[in-house]
Amino acid sequence: MKYSKNCVCSVVVFLALAFTQLGAQDFQNTQERVQLEDGDTFVFIGNSITHQCAYTQYVEDFFYTRYPDKKLSIVNAGVSGDFAEDVLQRLEEDVLQHQPKYASILIGMNDGEYVRWNDTIFNTYKRDMLDLTQKLVDAKVKPLLLTPTIFDTHQALLGENWVDKVEIPNMHYDAVLAYFGAWCLEQANLQGYGYADLHGYLTHYTREARKKDANFTFIPDAVHPEYDGQLIMAVALLEGMGVDTMVSEIEVDKRAGHWKYASKNGAISNGKTDMVEFDFKANALPWVVPADAQYAFDLTNAGSRLGAEIIRVVGLEYGDYHVIIDNITVGTYSHMDLAKGVELQNNPRAPQYQQALKVAELNKQRNEEVIEKIRDEWLLRKGLANPEMMEEEEEEEDLSGDPEHQRYLRLREMGYERYVQDEFSKIIQELESESKKMVDDIYKINQPKTRHYSIVRVEN
Repeated sequence: MKYSKNCVCSVVVFLALAFTQLGAQDFQNTQERVQLEDGDTFVFIGNSITHQCAYTQYVEDFFYTRYPDKKLSIVNAGVSGDFAEDVLQRLEEDVLQHQPKYASILIGMNDGEYVRWNDTIFNTYKRDMLDLTQKLVDAKVKPLLLTPTIFDTHQALLGENWVDKVEIPNMHYDAVLAYFGAWCLEQANLQGYGYADLHGYLTHYTREARKKDANFTFIPDAVHPEYDGQLIMAVALLEGMGVDTMVSEIEVDKRAGHWKYASKNGAISNGKTDMVEFDFKANALPWVVPADAQYAFDLTNAGSRLGAEIIRVVGLEYGDYHVIIDNITVGTYSHMDLAKGVELQNNPRAPQYQQALKVAELNKQRNEEVIEKIRDEWLLRKGLANPEMMEEEEEEEDLSGDPEHQRYLRLREMGYERYVQDEFSKIIQELESESKKMVDDIYKINQPKTRHYSIVRVEN
């Protein structure tokens, strides 16, 4: 086939224009890591799964112990039942007023409406998410898109969910959520946003656990991960954020008959040359979580992956040795173990572990006694603004003996506008003040201390 000169020119012009249009997209570099500095704010945007104050709490624990020299403000902005559209309505007052540097977005579980794939539903989710991320960017906030978590069909088929058991086999709701998550990844790649694959991590570790127990679940009601599932979410988010993965590393080796010392992310002092004895002050504490999430912490090997605290001693004579920190024997290891490197971050006998545990326990108390109340107040506000939502709940269960419901009825009579003006702001301010005091206390107990180390041979 022959082409005219004019036709060839037209094709060349068309390709040039097409190339120009592609080049004009101005794609952004993929976000490499979250970089928080002293005074920065991070906000978790979400629905009931964020409102649970669990994965958010574990991420807070990480930052409180990994970066104790940086006073951060970490805000939970999750409200049960929220769609992306609901977040848009409260965005200014609940998120942007905190002037965050970053905001993670965990939205989608409700947006799919617990039905089979539906183009109209997805397009609504996409429209609202694009609007939400653009509003964040316009406010100089860096978004992190989190995939929706999993819908555990296994549990739903057992009837442990409000979705009609008969409909579940043909609903494929977890696949709907997976598609939502794939769209989040696509947007993160196109726009250069942060991203974390919560759906993939929960799927993987659920399958791992079911190799031993076919009925295992992290999500008893098919939707809301409990503590262990929330810990897996925290691991996925932290790895997606590109956080520092080392607490500290101590290197001791014998050269020319004398012990030499070196360290990473900490400072060694008073090292003796004729024996292994020294002082060490790390720049961080290990990441420790409350006991209710320990199973998943171990399953994911989170300690080693996200917080290795290593001591390595090369040159010891054959035998076993006590590792002693502040006069506490934290473990006994062979000379070969110590030469390879011993990890201490998961060792409950280590004083730095115990110090980090106090941080986690205080932060758990803060979340349960204060942060959950803040989020509950936001939920109450949403209910007062949308009374039809509460009417549906009243029809489904008897709330006559519930004191919170009685308060809701009183406030409904008062009226939404008056409640917001007279009660809401005052309650939120009081709770946020209480939270700040507890965070101040956390920053008093999370400061690394100088520890005295010695390696002593076990005498037979």
